[in-house]
Parts: sequence; C-alpha cells; structure tokens
Amino acid sequence: MKISFSTNVEKPAQKKKRNKGVITGLVAGCLVSNAAAPITQKVLLPAIKKISSSIKPEDTLILNNAFEKAFFDSTLAEKGVKIIKITKDNIDEVSKELTEAVFNTKYGKKLSNFFNKDVLSFGLELHFSSILQTVTDGENAFYSNVIKRIILPGEKNGLQLANFHEMGHAINHNLGKASRILQKIRNPIIIFGPAIILFSVLSLKDKKNEVDENGEKKKGVRQFIKNNAGILGVATFLPAVIEEGMASLKGNKIANKVLQEAPILLKKVKLTNAMSFASYAITALATGLGMHIAVKIKDNLQAKYEDKQSQKMQK
Repeated sequence: MKISFSTNVEKPAQKKKRNKGVITGLVAGCLVSNAAAPITQKVLLPAIKKISSSIKPEDTLILNNAFEKAFFDSTLAEKGVKIIKITKDNIDEVSKELTEAVFNTKYGKKLSNFFNKDVLSFGLELHFSSILQTVTDGENAFYSNVIKRIILPGEKNGLQLANFHEMGHAINHNLGKASRILQKIRNPIIIFGPAIILFSVLSLKDKKNEVDENGEKKKGVRQFIKNNAGILGVATFLPAVIEEGMASLKGNKIANKVLQEAPILLKKVKLTNAMSFASYAITALATGLGMHIAVKIKDNLQAKYEDKQSQKMQK
C-alpha cells in the first residue's frame, strides 16, 4: 500500500482589496471646486453691477445706439442673427422658441425618440423661462447659438455694458470656424469631462505610490489621468475660457470703433468684460485644484488602509 503525502498547503484566502476614500475625496474635491462660486457671486458680480449702476440714463442711450450701430455694421444680420430684448410679456414666447429649436437639433431628435416629448417640452420650457427671467431682471444676457439670437434685458439695463461681449459670442458662432467649434464643444466637455476624470481616478484601488510591486513606474491611461488630474481638470474648462476670451476681445474691438467719443464708457465696457472673463478663469482653476485635492485625499486614505491590511497579514 502506497501512501502519498501532499505538499500543497492551502493558503488562506486573501481579502478583497477595498476602495477607500472615494466619498471623502469626492466631497472635498467638490467643495474646493465650488469655492469659485462665492468669489464670482459675492465679489465679481457685485463689482460688475456697481460699474453698471454708475451709468446715467444718457449713457444708456449712447450705449444702446452704439450697440445697434455696431450690429448693423457687422454681417451678423446677413447670417440670420437677431437681437431679442426680453420682457415679462415675451418670456413664454421665447422659451417655446428655444425649446422647439432644441428638438430640431440632432441630439434633440434622439432624445424625443426615447422620452415623451410633452414631458421634455414642459421641463425645457421651465428651464428656459427661469433663465430668461434673470435676463428680464437685468441679471443676465447671453447669445443663443441654437436660435441665433443675442438675448438682452428689455426694460432693466443692469448688464448693458456686456452687450458687446454677447455680440462677440455671435461673431464666434457665425464668422469663425475655430471659435464656432469651441462654442459647440465647451458645454459638453465641462459637463462630462470632470465626471470622466473623477470616475477614472477614484475607482483605482491603488495607493499613491507611482511604482508597482516590481519597482517599475506604473503606466496606462488611468494612471496618467490620476497623475495629472488637476491639470486635466483645468483643461476641461479651456474651450470655454478661450471662447469667452475671444468673445471679450472681439466685443472690445467693436466697442473701440463705436465708443471713440465716449472713452469713459469704453473703459467700463472693457473692465466689465475683463471681470466676466476672470470668473471663468477662476472657475477653471478651482476645478483643477478640487480634482487634485480629491485624488490626494483618496490616495492618502487608500494608502493608510493598505498599510493596515499589510500589518494584519504580517501578524
């Protein structure tokens, strides 16, 4: 009778590595990223309003006449661009126009195939109405590339100094190829870019060390994103920052031509545009810093967790 002895020793099952610090890192990153909002809302916006409040009724007339002259001297009207001044009487009409225009786009048609159009229409009209209300209140002005309209306050003139900047956006969309592309991609990149970066780095179950168990530097797309999360976070805002800067420069160029006889107003237009641009630059930097901090906190907590697990295994 032959007796055989097995030399295979059954190893204890290793505990599955857990991903630690995701929520803490995400919350901290979001808090830092959103720190830009108080700066823009509590510092820059009041400063812009203060400049606008210093404008006299006769200055408003000069600005409006100069803006209309600049618009008709441009080729924007030939491209189908119009100026709409929003009041409480036409909010609903313009909201419906914007909603219909969205459904006529490629993505709008796809959405209407998957969701009830009436429900979507109701939601979009509410969304656009709330935005247009801020225009009516003199708190906002913008260019809509969906309906090719420069949308300005109709009664309150809180942001009339920004009118030339909005014309700059219209020029970007209708009279330039590169600027048109930037205007088209800026919002999707801002919406999806940070989410993709955060998912890529926060889902990695590796501690902060940049070398593997063999002492070799870690490679791969996700590792690259993790190592450069802050820079990539800023980069997601670059199309918006560049397009905003182009709109301001073009707005300033237009104002230079039509406000030569009103140098003080011209100076206020340029200062307003500079502050508006600064708000985007600050938001971009805050987003990058927030992502950098999110990764650092997550890595630190993951490293502590792995060190504890390693100490337990050695006992």
